[in-house]
Amino acid sequence: MSIGTRFAVAIAALTFFVLLVYSGVLLWAERQHLVREAEKTHWITVDHLGLACGDALLSRNELGLIDFMNQLKTEGALVEAACVNPQGKLLMHTDLTKKGKKADWAPAEPQKIMLTESGVGSRWDYRSPIFQGGDWVATARVVYDGERVLTRLRLALISTVGRFLWLGVGVLLMGTGLSFLAARTLTRPIHALAAGARKIGSGALDTRVSEKAPGELGGLAREFNGMAVRLRELDEMKERILYAISHDLRNPLSAISTAAQVLRSGAFSGEDRTLIESIERGALRLRVMVNNILDAARLREGEIPFRKTVFQVAPLVEELVRLYGPFAKESNKMFMVQFPETLPLLEADEEKTLRIFLNLVANAFKFTQGGDSIVIFSAAQTNGFVEFGVKDTGPGITPERLSRLFQPVRVLNTGPQEGSGLGLSIVKSLVEGHGGRLRVESVVGQGTALFFTLPIHKGIL
Repeated sequence: MSIGTRFAVAIAALTFFVLLVYSGVLLWAERQHLVREAEKTHWITVDHLGLACGDALLSRNELGLIDFMNQLKTEGALVEAACVNPQGKLLMHTDLTKKGKKADWAPAEPQKIMLTESGVGSRWDYRSPIFQGGDWVATARVVYDGERVLTRLRLALISTVGRFLWLGVGVLLMGTGLSFLAARTLTRPIHALAAGARKIGSGALDTRVSEKAPGELGGLAREFNGMAVRLRELDEMKERILYAISHDLRNPLSAISTAAQVLRSGAFSGEDRTLIESIERGALRLRVMVNNILDAARLREGEIPFRKTVFQVAPLVEELVRLYGPFAKESNKMFMVQFPETLPLLEADEEKTLRIFLNLVANAFKFTQGGDSIVIFSAAQTNGFVEFGVKDTGPGITPERLSRLFQPVRVLNTGPQEGSGLGLSIVKSLVEGHGGRLRVESVVGQGTALFFTLPIHKGIL
């Protein structure tokens, strides 16, 4: 889950939690309000009953009191209503048959009270004293069914909950939408920084990101761009140093290679000749590595220059086999060439063609072990190109590494797999610079084969 989605989900969850707590508190407050309003209404009814009872006692006319009692009967939650004198005699009751009888309760003292019963059949009992001329003459009493009153309150509360629910859903949807919008606003600069970092990691050191992000993100973007500028400067400095060193190394390497060739043509044999061939082979490999570094620098600045001539490829490859033959024997590897009897003339840069073969052969030797074989071969000829290949029986290449095979590693390896890390990327540039193409076939545990095409000479010598 992305950081933006997590942020939005967190904000939405927080909004939901706040809304839930707020709704709970609000509903509790609403219930308390409804209970208080119900009690207030009941007290008003008791007071009106007290007034009606007092008027009936003064006027000795009970018709108004009887009408009021009949009205009270229509209230659904009412259990009973009555007026009782201090001795407990019923002066009036909603059940007129009980008038004049002894009540099952007697007011102990003239005070205004509310009595409640809990559980099944709970009652809300309201009592209010009636005074005339300062004397306590009666008590008005109204009893409600507590369960029915609470049921009415719950129905009213459910209606309120329904309104709150729609309002809450709207607020939640709005909060979620705003949280996703805020998350996108905050994470867009982060995504831009991540994309910029990936581009810089792939070698595009000219990459810059927008600095218009708010607050700290804008500062981070400025720091990122400053870092990219410094990386670019350091990379250019490194390239200049490598170019200068590589350029200066070419002349002594050529001198070493020439001296080794002269010594090899002399009357040396046995171990001396082996040492001379080792010097010559090492000088050739170093020269190829130096040329790779120089070509990498040229690729950054523009194109690699090609000096095409017409030549036979077989002698060039045979010289390569002669140099690497002793090394193959020392490392217990089989190194051979499988060319047809006749090969067409190539029209290519001979020095760069040698480097293509040498890089591929060196790479094959690097990743194989004793008992493996390395073969240089020639495949089909199509559309004015001849296809060559270098195949080994090494460990093969995993699909993950295969996807990055021709990317420059930009490091200098040492040890048994020494090299500049540029070999295959330079090979790709050299092959494509001739108009050819490079492809690879590899099976893990069985070996690797690299195929490339070079142009055939179409003219007549």
